[in-house]
Amino acid sequence: MRNVDTVTTAILENSSVPFVALDSEMHFIYVNHKAEELLQKPKTELLGKNFRDEFPDEVLAPFYAAYQKVARSGISGTPIRFEAPYGPLNAWLELHVYPSDAGVSVYFQELGNRNQDAETLQSSQQRFRAVWQASADALALSDAEGTVLDVNPAYVELYGYTYDEVVGHNFAIIFPEQAREYANQQYRETFKSPQVPAFESVIPRPDGSEIVVEARVDFIEERGQRVAMLSTIRDVTERVRQAEALRESEERFRKTFDGAPIGMALVGLDLKPFRVNSALCELLGYSEQELTSMTFVEFTHPEDVEADLKLAGQILQGEIPSLTVEKRYLTKNQDIVWAQLSVALMRDKVGNIVYGLSMMEDITDRKRAEEERSLLLAKEHEARTLAERAVRTQEELLSLVSHDLRNPVAVVKGVTQLIERRIARGNPLDLDQLSRDLTKLSEAADRMDKFIEDLSTPQHIQPNHPLLITPERVDLVALVRRVTGSHRQRTEHRKLVVEADNDELVGVWDPARLEQVLDNLITNAVKYSPQVSVVKIGVGYETQSANEVRGGAAGDPDAAEQVDGDSRCAVLTVQDEGMGIPAQDLPHIFEWYRRGANVKDIIQGTGVGLAGARQIVDQHGGRITAESQEGIGSTFTVRLPLNSSL
Repeated sequence: MRNVDTVTTAILENSSVPFVALDSEMHFIYVNHKAEELLQKPKTELLGKNFRDEFPDEVLAPFYAAYQKVARSGISGTPIRFEAPYGPLNAWLELHVYPSDAGVSVYFQELGNRNQDAETLQSSQQRFRAVWQASADALALSDAEGTVLDVNPAYVELYGYTYDEVVGHNFAIIFPEQAREYANQQYRETFKSPQVPAFESVIPRPDGSEIVVEARVDFIEERGQRVAMLSTIRDVTERVRQAEALRESEERFRKTFDGAPIGMALVGLDLKPFRVNSALCELLGYSEQELTSMTFVEFTHPEDVEADLKLAGQILQGEIPSLTVEKRYLTKNQDIVWAQLSVALMRDKVGNIVYGLSMMEDITDRKRAEEERSLLLAKEHEARTLAERAVRTQEELLSLVSHDLRNPVAVVKGVTQLIERRIARGNPLDLDQLSRDLTKLSEAADRMDKFIEDLSTPQHIQPNHPLLITPERVDLVALVRRVTGSHRQRTEHRKLVVEADNDELVGVWDPARLEQVLDNLITNAVKYSPQVSVVKIGVGYETQSANEVRGGAAGDPDAAEQVDGDSRCAVLTVQDEGMGIPAQDLPHIFEWYRRGANVKDIIQGTGVGLAGARQIVDQHGGRITAESQEGIGSTFTVRLPLNSSL
């Protein structure tokens, strides 16, 4: 006997009362010496066997009812006593059934033979009948042919027939007429089977409803032959309905989960997903097997991990009931995707967290659109700022020109008034004085002419307005020498040097426009260079390959185009030893109204000269670039196609 100590075993073995112990399945787990004598079998043959197989039905029926009642009552339940005839001894037995930890314990006492105790038989039958009538399970007794011999009230209530409609009739009366022949065939096969496991059936009731029953059968034997079948039937309709409802619910969830257009995952308390759908696999680029072997930290963007762990802790601690957050994930290819994560907790019946349901909606396109919108707004703001700056620059330019023109105008007016006064007084003509006055007037006129020229050029070069180009054959070497010579006359301290590879370099261009470009580059070189310095102006040609670009400025690929095949181009360079251009300003130096940050407050300028030069070069099909190092100097290079007809 399980868990029985040595002392107890010794007492039971020496007891004069037959004693057996059964487990919850009615198997013998202990048999004492007196029980071996009563049952006329050694304990080695009984242990592990079922009680039903060792006792006749006249004992089994009341014992089974007692067993069920005691087993249901638990260890603290009341023992049950009953009497039953025992054929092998031709005697009556008194059985005491007690609840135990393992199942039940049974004590036997022999009362005498049947003839001596008829009243006891009658009493026992009455008690058995009481158990039959009171059973909550439906019970039916039928013979080998399937005729119902007896049913209890629970059977009548379960199937919806009266007692008389069933007893004495074939058991298949409860089935539809078309199914009765098959039911009888199954009955006969069951009657012959050595063992019959419990089974379920769907039974129609007379009122049109259907019930699902679980049936278990036992057989009554006489002289070793089966003579009757005892069917124990239980209504399991509600259990089956609940199981079906659960299955349908799980199926709906499965279809919803697996077919959802957004990523979904069931995540355990270890933060590891144990089930994921195909949308999540597609979003992150991992297989289902790969994702379920990872924690969410492994596919979360590193910068978002700390915040996510904090939120996970808050929701698991019950500080927040659920969460929705926008976060970044890393795909298998290490690409960044944005998703809106929503998490809800699933709990058991007592409120404990079982797992979390995570839903991840891909919002990458929306995030990119927001970023693009932010960039557009930033560019719009920058453009507005530049426009406002341009307006201010133009106002400053007009103010500056107005101020600068007053000086030479004042000189002209002053000298003229002096000459007029001398004439009015009749003073003799002093040729030396007159020469000095005329020189002053000429210099003032030259200064005004230059101001007017500088002022007129930006008025004809405006953003997004094509220039009028008048092409003709031009010797670029001669043009460079002429423009440089003009600058030499106005420049005292800078040395201007022309370096030409050839005596002449002829192409088809607009000479006036090229002169504007060269004049602007030389003027800037002189303006931003120290007084004792050299400005080199180079002119030559080179051959461009098909991989080089045509048109546009350095750092501006949108304005460039491919050149098919090889072509010759003229190359014009202006190199100074000046202040240089800061690296952050260099990519923008050819934009309208842009100037280097290192000259804004110390050297006056408008920020239109280089932008205008670029426009002229672009319309000639060429390209202008700049190389510079702050504090060392700058080199501007203009490339013009020699074979272009414009």
